[in-house]
Amino acid sequence: MKKVYLLFFSIFLITACSSDKIKDVERVELFYWETKVEKAKNEFFDNENTVDMFVESVNNAEELDGKQIIKTKPLLSFSLGLKDDITKKYHLWITEDGEGYIQGLLPDSNGTFKLDNQSVATLIKFFKEKENVRLISGAIEFEKND
Repeated sequence: MKKVYLLFFSIFLITACSSDKIKDVERVELFYWETKVEKAKNEFFDNENTVDMFVESVNNAEELDGKQIIKTKPLLSFSLGLKDDITKKYHLWITEDGEGYIQGLLPDSNGTFKLDNQSVATLIKFFKEKENVRLISGAIEFEKND
């Protein structure tokens, strides 16, 4: 009987942990805060490779402890367009030194997440292929939690 309870608990735990993963994304829209030439610019992608790159970055990101808020201006904001017209929105920070963060925007969870190294490398390559996008120079600054 103990094994049965343990099995059900394990299944529940696995299901609960995996339910936070984003699936069924159909499109990505990027809202640049600033480029080298102009102030703001938007881009829309619905090709599978680009969509998967952003979805994997979100799904592989690790939430930071506490309510850490980033003070540095984001590189861009992006939205993931899911089926049924649901949208998940984020701010994105990528530095020239290979550091990356996202912050979920309301009404969804608004936590701050550190991107894994593979996602950062993939995103840096993606943005470096764009001639007008400037990665963030210097370190990301966080608000101090007293």
